[in-house]
Amino acid sequence: MNSLFASTARGLEELLKTELEALGAKECRVVQGGVHFEGDTRLIYQSLMWSRLASRIMLPMKECKVYSDLDLYTGVQMIDWTEIFTPDATFAVHFNGVNDEIRNSQYGALRVKDAIVDCFTRRNKERPNVDRENPDLRINVWLNGDTASISLDLSGAGLHLRGYRDRTGMAPIKETLAAAIVMRSGWQPGTPLLDPMCGSGTLLIEAAMLATDRAP
Repeated sequence: MNSLFASTARGLEELLKTELEALGAKECRVVQGGVHFEGDTRLIYQSLMWSRLASRIMLPMKECKVYSDLDLYTGVQMIDWTEIFTPDATFAVHFNGVNDEIRNSQYGALRVKDAIVDCFTRRNKERPNVDRENPDLRINVWLNGDTASISLDLSGAGLHLRGYRDRTGMAPIKETLAAAIVMRSGWQPGTPLLDPMCGSGTLLIEAAMLATDRAP
């Protein structure tokens, strides 16, 4: 079993928990901004394919105490990144949070990047390149007080990007939020659904995907 974390918009955590449990997730625990849960490899694929509410699915790798930037660097170095991806793959670091020592998230991301690159060079391997726009691997670090949680982002560009829109209207609603509104509305597939303020049709599209049991 793997320990996993699904992030979502604040306020949707309980609805996401119900969705994940329906997919077979175990030991679901709601926190602000997401749900911790347990699952096997099959569940990882199912949650990535079928969750309509999760923004991202992450695989936690390590937690470490961070009282200085050196602690952050050392904690990241304790993971053998050469076992996770090869030098010809690109990566990006997404760093969230600050504390008394790491006062800037960009600086935190830089120290994490340095630790990963040095992990390769110290093993006499080529250094991998950073690609902030379209990386092969996304690494998420969340700093909460003096604890840094390091995770692999399994979602790619983000699960709210369904891929069904060529263009958008003004101020489009995010797909995950639209799906949540449809679920909360009490609407039942097979009955009429009216969106009197329809812009780019996100609510109706999400409802249609629910009605036809189509993976998002």
